[in-house]
Amino acid sequence: MPRLRIDRWCLGTVLLSVGLGLTPVAHAQMMTTKELLALPQPQPDTVIHYGADSLQFGELRLPRAKGIHPVVVVIHGGCWMSAFGVNHARSESEALRAAGVAVWTIEYRRVGSPGGGWPGTFEDVGAAIDYLRHLEQPFHLDLSRVVLVGHSSGGHLAVWAAARPKLDRAEAIRGRDPLPVHGVVSLAGVPDLRLPLKTSPPTCGDAILRLIGDTSLARLRITSPAEVVPLGIPQTLIGGAEDPIVPAAWANDYADLARKAGDHVTVRIIPHASHFEIIAPGKPAWNEVLAAVLAMVK
Repeated sequence: MPRLRIDRWCLGTVLLSVGLGLTPVAHAQMMTTKELLALPQPQPDTVIHYGADSLQFGELRLPRAKGIHPVVVVIHGGCWMSAFGVNHARSESEALRAAGVAVWTIEYRRVGSPGGGWPGTFEDVGAAIDYLRHLEQPFHLDLSRVVLVGHSSGGHLAVWAAARPKLDRAEAIRGRDPLPVHGVVSLAGVPDLRLPLKTSPPTCGDAILRLIGDTSLARLRITSPAEVVPLGIPQTLIGGAEDPIVPAAWANDYADLARKAGDHVTVRIIPHASHFEIIAPGKPAWNEVLAAVLAMVK
């Protein structure tokens, strides 16, 4: 494992591209990417590298109260693409810290960045989560209560990371010893990669193909959580009823599949919410997300 390295880091604002299909159709009730990026982006307590690449780091936030703290791992979205970075998850992460949990917001190599896509994106997400073992003692973390929270494509990666122990040990993206997690909360996530591939045009363009290398059944079986159920841990899927990017029906479709396999899955579809309100503290939808995350942690 790489040695612990802590340094100061600042990431400039990443302009989200309309061409990648992440800006919703204009609607009075829909939050835009511009509005999301206008939210405060508080800097973390500490930036820690879990690998040698410049994108292999996490932002750690600790509650003000002393004690041993449960951990929420935040995995940002953005169509798995390099244009969308960790900066837009900072308001969400700070709000979670204020609620009394330690927050490990991870950055990772993505499609379009060197080493991103297949298999680097998966390797990084797993390695970042497993690196919590190195942070447990110095930062007083309770690794018996680790909850993964991901938004959009990060929701896919969160559910996938929770499913890693189910993969064959021979699969390199599984990792040698996946850290067990207590639960996962997917926010407008994509737990079944077949669904966006079936849209016309495919959701996020060719990003999924570039992410997983090919769309064969063999590859989907190790990258799409729907192919791995049951996960054996509680899962909560939250979406916006007016989300034009990730349809709320996708959450219900995955939940039906996972429940039939024996998993405990809760689905919450929030009225009058679109794709970004659910990660925007101050919006009514955020209150439901926060309550769901804290309930999962406890």
